[in-house]
Amino acid sequence: MKKIITYLLIFSTISITGCTGDLDIASAAFKDCSQNVVLPTPKSWPATDSKKILPPKHGVYAGLYNIGTTKQAYYNFTKQTGKPPSLVYTFHDFILEKDLFSNNPRVRTFKEPLEGDGSPDPLTFAAEISKNNSFLALSWAIECCDFSSKSLWYNLSKPNNIVPRLLKGDFDKEIRIAAKEIKAFGQPLMLSIFGEFHQQSRFLFGKDGRTQMNNTDNICGHYGDPKWPDGPERVRDTITHIIDIFRQEKVKNVTWFMYTSTRYMDPTFDEPPKWIHPKFFYPGDAYMDWVGQSAYFIDPGNRPKVNKEFHDIVSALKPGYDAWGEVTQKPMLLAEFGAPSDGKSSRAKILRKVLKDYLPGLNRVKAFTFANAVLFRDYFELPLLGQFPDEVTTWKEVVTHNPYYK
Repeated sequence: MKKIITYLLIFSTISITGCTGDLDIASAAFKDCSQNVVLPTPKSWPATDSKKILPPKHGVYAGLYNIGTTKQAYYNFTKQTGKPPSLVYTFHDFILEKDLFSNNPRVRTFKEPLEGDGSPDPLTFAAEISKNNSFLALSWAIECCDFSSKSLWYNLSKPNNIVPRLLKGDFDKEIRIAAKEIKAFGQPLMLSIFGEFHQQSRFLFGKDGRTQMNNTDNICGHYGDPKWPDGPERVRDTITHIIDIFRQEKVKNVTWFMYTSTRYMDPTFDEPPKWIHPKFFYPGDAYMDWVGQSAYFIDPGNRPKVNKEFHDIVSALKPGYDAWGEVTQKPMLLAEFGAPSDGKSSRAKILRKVLKDYLPGLNRVKAFTFANAVLFRDYFELPLLGQFPDEVTTWKEVVTHNPYYK
């Protein structure tokens, strides 16, 4: 559970990440890089008879994002809002925290329980909620690092070697076992290989694939295409490597997605947008079915006392939305979608504004999963829906009884 908490701390401790900005990277490190990159030819293609979760022709899937109590939260949310969420997003880590730095880490399969006490395995849960026409979206999350460690951010410790080893084929046997489990399951589900993938990429530079972006002499020249940023290229190749194996095993029931963080590509944020553009990560339409990002937003007219990096919905979403549109027209899933609050006032007004007035204007946004978990409430300034009764009333009006939201 600690690893899940530190993963979500990436954003709440973002002030540490200023050390990764362009100003701290020597100009010589970019000398071989190019903004004009061309994707390699796909090694595999989706089967023509694949079972994919397609976007609605009109409107948006409204879903639930939960970690730790996902099954219970699903039924509570259904009862509270009067409608089962179309999508349920949660995590099922590729390797458990205790094994991340092990010489023999154990890859988790899909017959092991979800995170949290008493949770079913993801395939059993997916089958259960499918009876209510709900689909499971799962992050089989690969983690490079302990993001709560200051020594990591200041280059005093190294990430683990999971990605470099995966790219060498060290985990192919285990990936095939997992692929066969999903194939046998047969029903469609959504799968992502990383959480907010670009957060991982900044630590996948250098010859060893375990060097932070601002601590390498050449951000493009140590792996693969010498014109391509090495961290994003390793993320892309990790995704395609796993998908290629799934296709070799004739898995046809996975809908693949990938997503970035809130305020992705926001030029006022402290990341280097030029080198985290989605074109450097995206493996191409042959590999990906959905794309997306997180979107955590506050009401700027009634700002709660929360982390100062939380901004309005436009800052949270629009720069990334536009950048994705330069790369692909695939539908977007807002996998981590929520309204942080200090708990002193209702979020009904901002929820109404975003869900009724703003999201319908972004025609490629086809799904969101609302962050609603005890874990998020206790650690990440995200109250449970209904702390104030008018939040549920508003949700029912603008989502449950609105045909735009499925």
